[in-house]
Amino acid sequence: MKRLLALALIFFLPLTAFASMQVILNQTGGALSTGQHFTPIGSSANLAASQHVITSTFPVSGTVSNLQVTLVTAPGAAVGYNFGFFYQTATSSLVCSIIGASATTCSDFTDTVSVVAGQDAQIVDSPVGSPTGSIASYSFDFTPANSGDTIVVSAGSIPTTAAGYWYFPAGGSARSSASSTEAISYLIPFAEGGTLDQFYFEQQQNNPTGGATTTLRVNSATTTVTLSLTGTTKSGNDTTHSAAISTGQTADLVQVITNAYGSSDIFGFGLRFTATNPGDFPLSYSSDGQQDSTNATRFIQTQGGTAPTATESSAQEVTDAMNITALTVNLYTTPLTSKTFTLRDNGANTSLGCTVTNPATTCSATGFVHVNRGDLLDTADVPSGTAGASYLSISYIANTNPTAATQRNTLLGWIKLFLSSI
Repeated sequence: MKRLLALALIFFLPLTAFASMQVILNQTGGALSTGQHFTPIGSSANLAASQHVITSTFPVSGTVSNLQVTLVTAPGAAVGYNFGFFYQTATSSLVCSIIGASATTCSDFTDTVSVVAGQDAQIVDSPVGSPTGSIASYSFDFTPANSGDTIVVSAGSIPTTAAGYWYFPAGGSARSSASSTEAISYLIPFAEGGTLDQFYFEQQQNNPTGGATTTLRVNSATTTVTLSLTGTTKSGNDTTHSAAISTGQTADLVQVITNAYGSSDIFGFGLRFTATNPGDFPLSYSSDGQQDSTNATRFIQTQGGTAPTATESSAQEVTDAMNITALTVNLYTTPLTSKTFTLRDNGANTSLGCTVTNPATTCSATGFVHVNRGDLLDTADVPSGTAGASYLSISYIANTNPTAATQRNTLLGWIKLFLSSI
């Protein structure tokens, strides 16, 4: 009887019985150079020369681990870069270095950092000597304190002092816009439904007279998830309200400024996302107010917001092991013919892709692609003929659940140990 129960556990225990962590991808918004730089997590913001200029905010508590960094170009002989997870006011113990004429990767799979909701973080790079400038990509793992929590984090800026409405994406790009045309690329589609809540927001400037109110929108409609900041108060949260989002719907943030700021402002935020399948998490991209090509292949980050590029290495991001199971694409402009979007792993097409065909502006797909630790991910954007250029946003859904074979092999080991003790 005990053997029958053991076999039943092997074949019928659901995959979701295993705890899941989230992989956060990131890329610098330009090439590293001399001097220290700070990049917000989860967003391809322009490099900042000092800490806390552009940061992202954790909406829930948890643990950060498994830092990986890759460079497109090796630094050079006896020179390089030190990288670290910068938390609050100092570089943490999670660090690694890339030094040498042929070195392009580093990692720290040993150290961990505990983070608390409402606190901010960045990736810091410091040159050693005078290294060759290079785009860098980062990844790290986030394990939430409460199982099933995942996070949407980003940062960016409001580039002028004008009052009015400013829009920015719920993840991905670091830009904001008052233009309804550009703002369409900031509508992040969700490839799986769920709930968004635990909204934390932080800005650098004092608020203008009358203050500023920032609100989550779903499918371009304001939700009850909102907060207002006035006077010298630069951060706040809404941990009371929540907003449901369905598969294929979009999310962005709108800030309403009553009067002009004294100067341009910089912000960071975080939201909790609880997916329909707990532990699933989004990888979000928006084209940062930039359009793709009319008739040439472009490569796009998996998570972030730099402009589509003809050079694939400039779009690739290093990842930890995970499973990618869904894809949704939104275009602002209907293609004249069609455009095909395909997840790529180490420079090769995977089985996960979809095609936007005139007169549509969206496409989606589901599937299963397992990627390994250290792989380089990006998305290929391939037009058919002269398809026309467009702003765009893309979202994947991923998880770090063990594959069925891995899980059952693990269970089998447990069961064998159990049976041997009978």
